[in-house]
Amino acid sequence: MAGTLRSNTNAMFPKLLFALTTICAICSTLNASIHQFDLKMVGSLPMIKGIVQNDTGYFILDTGAPGLALHHAIDTNTATVSYGIDGQVLSNQTVINEFELGTLNWQNIEAQILDLNHLSKAKGVKVLGLLGVELFKDYVLTIDYNNRKLYCQETDFKGNVIDSLPVKYQLVQEGQMLLLNNRVYAFFMIGNELLTTLIDTGAELCVISNKHFRKWRSHFDVLRKIQVIDVSGKSSTYVKAGYADGLEFGSLVLGKFLAIKSPIGSIHNLGEQPLNLIAGNSLMANYVVQFNFKKRVFALLHYTDLPTKV
Repeated sequence: MAGTLRSNTNAMFPKLLFALTTICAICSTLNASIHQFDLKMVGSLPMIKGIVQNDTGYFILDTGAPGLALHHAIDTNTATVSYGIDGQVLSNQTVINEFELGTLNWQNIEAQILDLNHLSKAKGVKVLGLLGVELFKDYVLTIDYNNRKLYCQETDFKGNVIDSLPVKYQLVQEGQMLLLNNRVYAFFMIGNELLTTLIDTGAELCVISNKHFRKWRSHFDVLRKIQVIDVSGKSSTYVKAGYADGLEFGSLVLGKFLAIKSPIGSIHNLGEQPLNLIAGNSLMANYVVQFNFKKRVFALLHYTDLPTKV
């Protein structure tokens, strides 16, 4: 009987091995639709390590940028127009043969060329570029500031994710977002006033428009004036900085966040609707932030799988 049992076990072993291999292959296939990245928070800017044209460095995750932008000296002979908070900045357009970001890869992708040397000097890291919205429009993008993670979930044509994230988040509030010129806009409220808001992960602080500041007077505690440098590194201005509150997103009343009072240049083609607010990381980093570009949904989440404190 022992010999028979041993014989049956040996005969079954290849089948068990095949079954285990098949299960592993299925698990690998399921996880292949989720791309996970480690975030490096430099100041309040989320950065991801990547490779472009065999050069390795960091890229700022920037939903305020329309697409890929790379560091280079500006050639004004072939300049197109790129924009910063305070106005227009000239940049070049080029085509990159290959760009790698972890498990994601792009070939023959268009990119703007900007001089980002001032960012590298200010942040003490090698900044090679900006990662704008165009790169992520086929994914659900989830930014977990607290745990320094970025997730890109592949979706079907309707925007439904193929696989669930490896961590659980709790929905706090979601709302409609507009995707115009590859920039993300949502609608917030201050009092009974509707605010057209740019969601900008490439901005360290929130920016309240000078033209709309009267609505914030009782909700803004000025701390001091600070110097703000635009994306070109060639223009700067001193603006009032302080804590703002009273901002609402749907039924959610947001807590205090750092903001500056500044002009917002005419950089957004929104028809007659002015841009009132730029929501930067001083606000966004209090949440897990999620963008479903196909469904046009912007959501604020909380992390539910909190690690145990020792």
